[in-house]
Amino acid sequence: AKELEAHQLRKLGQSTQAMTAYEILEELAFAIEDQRDQKLMIARAKRYQAELLQRQAAVQQPGGLPVFAGTLAAFGLLSPNAVDSALSIRHDLAPFQEWDLIEQAELHYLTAFIARNLNFNIVEGTNLDHARTSYAGVLAALPRQRLWSPRRLRRLRTTATAGENRVSDAMQGKYDVAWLFS
Repeated sequence: AKELEAHQLRKLGQSTQAMTAYEILEELAFAIEDQRDQKLMIARAKRYQAELLQRQAAVQQPGGLPVFAGTLAAFGLLSPNAVDSALSIRHDLAPFQEWDLIEQAELHYLTAFIARNLNFNIVEGTNLDHARTSYAGVLAALPRQRLWSPRRLRRLRTTATAGENRVSDAMQGKYDVAWLFS
C-alpha cells in the first residue's frame, strides 16, 4: 500500500510527500521475509528517490523546455559502484527474467540519463548498453513462453520494444524525459 501511495504522490507531482513515502517504503521493506523480494523493494524505492531528485534538478528555460543538471545524490542512489545503491543491491539477484529484467533495463536507462547530466560519458554508455541488453533479453525469451496468455506476451513485447527504441534514441542523445518522469 505504501508503494502505491508513493507512486501516486510522484505522479501527482507532490515530490516532497512522494520522497517521504519512498523513504518509508524503503524502511518497511526490511520487514519483508523473502530476501529477494526485500532487496528488490529496497532497490525500487531507491530508484524512485533518485528519479525525484533528478526531476527536482530540472531548470526551466525561457522557452519552457526543461534542462537537467546532474545530481550526485541521485547518481549515488543508483551507481553500481556505490554501496547499497539500487544497482549494487540488484547485482547479486541476477539473472533476471521478464518484468524484473524490464525493471533492470529501466534502472540502467535512468542511471544513463543522470550520468549524461553529470558528463559521466563512459558511465552513460555502459548503462545504455546494459539497458539495451536487458530489453533484448526479454524479447529473446518471449518465444519460449508458450504457456502465457497472448495478452501477457503482447504487453511484455510492447514494453520491451518501446524500451529498445528509447535506448536507441538515447544513444543519439535524445532521452525520453516525458517517459522518465511520468
